[in-house]
Amino acid sequence: MDFEERINRLVERHEALAQTVEHLALQGEEQRKTAVIQSATMEKLVGNTDKLVSAISQITESIRSLANIAQAHESRLSRIEGRDTGSAN
Repeated sequence: MDFEERINRLVERHEALAQTVEHLALQGEEQRKTAVIQSATMEKLVGNTDKLVSAISQITESIRSLANIAQAHESRLSRIEGRDTGSAN
């Protein structure tokens, strides 16, 4: 193998290494972009989860209030019906 062949072979290797480094750099940039997108998505999910938890808490409290109102009405109706039944005897 003469000098020119060795130089050509080294140039080919250098080009291949340069392409590999460029490819790795692009992959790293794509991974960084993906991480940024995933982070933003996660923040939105956490925010939405917080909103859902708050909404569920409000709904639960409303249901409790309605149950208390229904129980109070039922007690009143029972007292009224008891009085009506007692006065009819």
